[in-house]
Amino acid sequence: MGTGQHVRALLKRWKLILLCTLVLGSGAYLGSELIVPRYQATAIIEIMTHPEHSSMDINTVLASGQLVQTQAQLAISLPVLREVASHYPDMTIERLATDISVNPKAGTQLFSIDVLDQDPWRAAALANDVATTLIKQQIELIQQNKSISQKQIQQDIKQTRQQIDVTEKQRSRLQGTPKSDFDVRALDAKAEDLHLHYNQLQLLLTQLELAEAQGNTLLRIAQSAQPATSPVQPDITVNTALGSLLGLLVGLLLAQLFELLDPRIRSEEALMRLVDWPVLATIWREKQKNSKKHAGKNNELLLPEEHSANIEAYRLLRTNISLIQTHKPLRSILLISATPQDGKSTVAANLAIFIAKAGKKTLLIDADLRRPTQTRKFQLTGERKGLSSAIQYCSQEYLIASSTRPTHEQVRTNLSLPLTDYVYTTDIPALSIMPAGPLPANPPDVLDSQAMNLVLANLEASDFEMIIFDTPPLHGLADTTILLAKVDSVLIVLDITKTHKKNLKRMQTLLEQYGNQILGCVINKQKYNPKEVPYSYYRNQPVTKDDRSTSVLPEQEKADTKRKKSYAEVIVTTNTSRAAGVKGVTADKQIAEQDTLPVMATGDQQQEGYLTLEDGIHLYYKVIGNRPETLIIPAASWLAADLEALAKEYTLIFYDQRGRGRSAALIDTSKIGMQHDVSDLEAIRRHFKVTTCSLLGWSYLGGTTALYSMQHPKRVQCLILVAPMAVRYGEYADDRQLDPDKRLDPKAIQRLKEMLDAGMDKKEPGTYNREYIKATRLPRQMGKPAALAQMKSDPWVSSNEWPEALSNYFDQFAASMGEWDWRSMATTLEVPTLIIHGAEDLLPLAASKEWAETLPNSQLLIIPGVGHYPWLESPEIFLPAIANFIRATSSQKVVPVQKVAIQQRRRSKG
Repeated sequence: MGTGQHVRALLKRWKLILLCTLVLGSGAYLGSELIVPRYQATAIIEIMTHPEHSSMDINTVLASGQLVQTQAQLAISLPVLREVASHYPDMTIERLATDISVNPKAGTQLFSIDVLDQDPWRAAALANDVATTLIKQQIELIQQNKSISQKQIQQDIKQTRQQIDVTEKQRSRLQGTPKSDFDVRALDAKAEDLHLHYNQLQLLLTQLELAEAQGNTLLRIAQSAQPATSPVQPDITVNTALGSLLGLLVGLLLAQLFELLDPRIRSEEALMRLVDWPVLATIWREKQKNSKKHAGKNNELLLPEEHSANIEAYRLLRTNISLIQTHKPLRSILLISATPQDGKSTVAANLAIFIAKAGKKTLLIDADLRRPTQTRKFQLTGERKGLSSAIQYCSQEYLIASSTRPTHEQVRTNLSLPLTDYVYTTDIPALSIMPAGPLPANPPDVLDSQAMNLVLANLEASDFEMIIFDTPPLHGLADTTILLAKVDSVLIVLDITKTHKKNLKRMQTLLEQYGNQILGCVINKQKYNPKEVPYSYYRNQPVTKDDRSTSVLPEQEKADTKRKKSYAEVIVTTNTSRAAGVKGVTADKQIAEQDTLPVMATGDQQQEGYLTLEDGIHLYYKVIGNRPETLIIPAASWLAADLEALAKEYTLIFYDQRGRGRSAALIDTSKIGMQHDVSDLEAIRRHFKVTTCSLLGWSYLGGTTALYSMQHPKRVQCLILVAPMAVRYGEYADDRQLDPDKRLDPKAIQRLKEMLDAGMDKKEPGTYNREYIKATRLPRQMGKPAALAQMKSDPWVSSNEWPEALSNYFDQFAASMGEWDWRSMATTLEVPTLIIHGAEDLLPLAASKEWAETLPNSQLLIIPGVGHYPWLESPEIFLPAIANFIRATSSQKVVPVQKVAIQQRRRSKG
């Protein structure tokens, strides 16, 4: 699981996480309240030093940092605790040891004696008693040591005195003896040493007696313990916080554990990890509003809300199936689901409706001969003949014909089924339905009969362009398994709220055994989240008076609009009249019929204005030219002035994407993203009533136009990708050794520095930012930086194009992209595509080559010597290539674009 999947798993089970946090936090709080409170009393002891002591010895001990720790440990030594415990009848040494702690104060000659007890007064008494006992025992020890020392010194004095007396006697005897001078001098020296030692012992004895008289000690009580007013245990706040934190961790772990053990599939990502079926559409679970108002209506079939996102979901499903049809012949689809109540019948009905609205003659067959629902959905009253009746008819005819025809093949070929007796038309012109008919007693035998094969043969010979089968659940019943062997294409419907992994695996195994063509799957009943619905433009459709696109011009243009009706107003008026003029037609049908609206001319003059989207965002647009063919180009502020030459052959509709150029700045950055840009492009097309058009996308907008073409292939005549972003996320090999810094103009950099020194970045930020980008960013991406002088466009009149705004925009845009990969979608895009790449572009050529290799109908044009701005650097190649390519696709002739050979030279290092 990736980081995003972990986050989604946690968000999905936020209630569990919150519950664990509250339970453990509350438990910690209640437990703390039930604990008997304990009070702490503290006595502080100071270590004293005196000059009379050996300063060298004391300083040595202090320097080692051990004196305070030693005295602190003596405070909780067994002799001290034994004596203190003897003062209290109910106190034991073990209990006292657990209730007392000592804490040396770093950097001082202090340590504290801390005592915990349920009685604050006894805690204080114990702390003071321990301190007093420690000092008392230390004094006794000192006195004992001094007494021993005095006795030893006195004994040494006595012995020294005796030695002196002996020496004096020996000297007296030697004085009268001849030749005794040497011995006398030796005895004098010995006597002198003994007298010196005797005096030292006398001095030491005097000091000991003086110290004893002063009562000297190393310890004193610096602060006596006092009874506490509030308990220190338990700390309810800390315990509650720790309990809540523990609960949060437990909740997070349980959420991840449940995600791993969850037997159900709850997201598209989880589905993709199990199977490789493409997701063709997501059907959202919506709340039914005004249930009384809609009582009696078939709400589950035709969505009652005109602005429902599911309208676009079914359109997308229809489009994806159409894309598959372009590669593989497809006429019949079997809709299956693993279990009952997956919404398969509703999806089948709606799919049939939307295919029929596209103009294809469609037949919906209710092949569920156990619990059919299509009769109720389409409100077919009374007993109706249907599939079972047709099978019974073919069975009878088969028995009769078998007796008169020699071979089974002749019977199958000559037997004709009157479909009109079993097929019923609906309110939707191109849609017919074959209900289940009377329910048989043995549905598997009926479906597996030769008569069923005859029914299918007659359906195959009919003029229906699309046949959709609604079936019973796959697991536990043989009905659908039988039909799998008779219908080639399968569409799987998965109820995301209850689909189990084991059921999905069983279904996958079964489908692999039968070898059916799996079109993909439809995720049904997905929880509705407006942020995940990428269709922000569906309110711009002509459904009601209040539901239409409007053209909003800036304040400075309001005076002109009072004198002259703008082109945008003409569109809105026409739009409204169309919607209001169709009476008795449902909103769904009006939406579907809009697909057939004709192209509307864009006027003789250059038009510009603002289009207001459903979410309130204003898009700036600019229309140049008035030709039959239309070319829509994003990035108006960057391209409009420099691509005007194309207006001689095409109507050019430029626009600035949301948050860029002259479009309104975005405060809510969550509205920035690739799918938003794709939706905005569709809003522009609808606004100008363009049925089909060519698209030109430059840089990252190449991705926008390509993705739009994949989602709306019928709207795109041809696609032009100029220096496009890659088709997938990842790195590309590039052995070129380009040095973009060498492309910078030192004079331009110097001018920029002078402007900065002059404070132009504050005085005239627009001018400074224009020069900054033209001097630093654009040349780095160009093979011919001198071509900047030919640039007519000036996007920097808008602060949206200033460096800081661009950085913020692309940070959010990149975050919204994630690790994209459009290759599988691109392989199905048959729209003719021209890819233009500059050989000196910083973007690797391999990225454009991968586009060309992936798109089945594409050409790659490599222009030598140019970079990211080929229309500026090589207009003589760029503009004719586009014109020739569009001209070739519009006339449907295979006319290759101007081919430019390029041979990349191997660059030497350095």
